[in-house]
Amino acid sequence: MGDVFGAFTQWLGAAIAPATWASWAAAGATFCAAWFAMKLARTAQRDQRNQEKIRAELTAARFAPLIERDAQTLRAACMDFELHPTEATVLLDREMILVHSLRRMHFSIQSDDLAALVPLGEQCATRIARAYSLLSITMADMERFSQIRHLLKDEWHEAMAEAEDLLTRAAATCAKHGQVERFDTVDVK
Repeated sequence: MGDVFGAFTQWLGAAIAPATWASWAAAGATFCAAWFAMKLARTAQRDQRNQEKIRAELTAARFAPLIERDAQTLRAACMDFELHPTEATVLLDREMILVHSLRRMHFSIQSDDLAALVPLGEQCATRIARAYSLLSITMADMERFSQIRHLLKDEWHEAMAEAEDLLTRAAATCAKHGQVERFDTVDVK
């Protein structure tokens, strides 16, 4: 076996000049360095994706109960809007209750937190942003156009129903990815 290897290296040495050997060795080293750099970059990219996923799951776990509570508030408000007559005094009372409910909602999700939810997919961050934008616009309209509320009641109801649907779907996504366990909470004071 040693004789075969020795004969091969003699033949290879005679066939290839020393300058060519240096070129081939440099090319091989360059190829190995490029392969190692790509492997290192893929590892760093995978680690970054894993960190983003962990941050998304933690953010989802933090916001899932808040978003679900807001969706339930909207669901109750939409049902209340549908069940009661639209007489002026009743509408005004219902609207005041609705405005009070909307003011208690969690409108202040920061853009960094929304950006953290993007890796979850399923348009979770987009749904949350759109829902809270719809609610902000509806609240502003309710305060600005109180004199013609009877004309805008249907638009407000549609906006709230859409926001409720968006928040319900986003809360489900957050609960799924944030692995939020459902349990009853007790206020401790």
